[in-house]
Amino acid sequence: MAEQNFNADFSLKNRVVAVTGAAGWLGRAMAFAIANAGANVILTGRNEQKLEQLARDMAESGLEAVVFRLDNSDADAGSRLAAFVDNKFGKLCGLVNNAYSGGAGDFETANRSDFQNACDMAITSSFDLTQKLLPLMRKSAGLHGDASIVNISSMYATVSPDFKAYKELSPNPPFYGAAKAGLLQLTRYMACYLGPDGIRANAITPGPFPGSDVQESEPEFIAQLEQRTPMNRIGKPDDLAGPVCFLLSPSASYVNGITLPVDGGWTAW
Repeated sequence: MAEQNFNADFSLKNRVVAVTGAAGWLGRAMAFAIANAGANVILTGRNEQKLEQLARDMAESGLEAVVFRLDNSDADAGSRLAAFVDNKFGKLCGLVNNAYSGGAGDFETANRSDFQNACDMAITSSFDLTQKLLPLMRKSAGLHGDASIVNISSMYATVSPDFKAYKELSPNPPFYGAAKAGLLQLTRYMACYLGPDGIRANAITPGPFPGSDVQESEPEFIAQLEQRTPMNRIGKPDDLAGPVCFLLSPSASYVNGITLPVDGGWTAW
């Protein structure tokens, strides 16, 4: 058996990858990492100004990226993105379903529409985008040997929030974890249905990754999260770089249908 070229196996050179929610706290880091691995990245999201700034920041580092404004709640979003990708690149090698938006609320204040909106963003829009982009991903699988879908879920898809850590703060709402858990099942379905076409589907469940605003305003809460995590620290957005690039790359060519925790050991307790 010939020796593997591990540098080549981890490379995303000549590949096209779309990242939804690219201008967000985690999306930005993932977009940079994917581009650094050699891919041409399609940055999507609702805030075009932030996306354009991200593209300029990436260009300053010599990285390839294009912007496509996309509201995942729009029923035509998948078709419009597919038309753009087909016209611009003619293929799509990777899709990172990262976009999510939802409000706060606890078990007693959350309502039916909160659940509907959360599931629409986490599950329905991920399904719709993937379905509409499927012909381009099948084409890429034929060209490169495989294509890859990475769905960004959450540790709260597998465990409940530790309410003691939140104290006076609003806890993670019940509809968030429920919707993200549904995304894990959709990932398994995608993996089994699309696997014969050479399209892999996997999920990442990030752990405690509070945004910079929370880190600055709630030091006691951050300390609680750190104490709750076996590695005694919160996640940095760059901690997702390796996992997401691995799942998109040829090095993960036989990895399909998994849920990969990136949580500092939070769910190992």
